[in-house]
Amino acid sequence: MAVQTRRVRYTLKAIRDSFLELLAERPLGKVTVSAVCARADVARGTFYLHYSGLGELLDEIEEDLIAEFEKRLRVKGEAASRTEHWEAVLSALREQQATWAIVLAAPESKVIAKCLALTRAYTERDCQQNHSDLAPDLVGYLQTFLEQGSAHVVTRWLQDGCSTKIKPLAGLLAQPF
Repeated sequence: MAVQTRRVRYTLKAIRDSFLELLAERPLGKVTVSAVCARADVARGTFYLHYSGLGELLDEIEEDLIAEFEKRLRVKGEAASRTEHWEAVLSALREQQATWAIVLAAPESKVIAKCLALTRAYTERDCQQNHSDLAPDLVGYLQTFLEQGSAHVVTRWLQDGCSTKIKPLAGLLAQPF
């Protein structure tokens, strides 16, 4: 990738921020490149110089969120407890709360599926260690329950403005029953 000048970084940030503002107001299908450009005060040609369309811009935003999510998840490493993993993940999410809430509200977003894929190894390990008495097919159901339930809890937490403190929520997600 070419070195970005300060002006290019400013322009990309303006486009991105304008897009997120519009997504907060309306669904992706109602957001247009023209509206993004008008709000960002850039020409359509400038937008298309950097992106092929709104889908590519949404993908870039999601990839940035996922990269930060993965970075936080990996900091704790395999030896960390489920609670420590959840604390790291929730901290990362809270730092970019508004962006996560907007992206998660977009039905087109694939960010939850990608984040679940990143956490799957930890969930598998925990299910195998803590529920070795269950039949393998039941462990699979339990894993799905934990993953999907956690995703919905985190989505609600973000939509509620991260009002619940991280430590108790991490404890709940780590030890749901």
